[in-house]
Amino acid sequence: MLVTWALVALTGIDIDHQLLPDSITLPLMWAGLLAAVIVGPIAGSPIPVSARDAIIGAVSGYVSLWLVFHTFRLITGKEGMGYGDFSCLPRWGPGWDGSSYRW
Repeated sequence: MLVTWALVALTGIDIDHQLLPDSITLPLMWAGLLAAVIVGPIAGSPIPVSARDAIIGAVSGYVSLWLVFHTFRLITGKEGMGYGDFSCLPRWGPGWDGSSYRW
């Protein structure tokens, strides 16, 4: 429920101010990683990924947007997104949604 409210808050802030504050996005990412370490892939667990997969997912989520950001900036000379997006996407890597960004 807390994750849902954080996402609702992030949506409202992003719509109004076009930014995603690290004070909301980073705790979600760290909580997901901590939950993966503590709970792990136990049958019936709400966090169905291992700590290793969660870390790989968080890093690959961050790096993928970092590459998009810098490629866009190199081509256009403008920033296409903010750094808050970098810290928001890795939030899914720890498996909050039942999957992981492991490629």
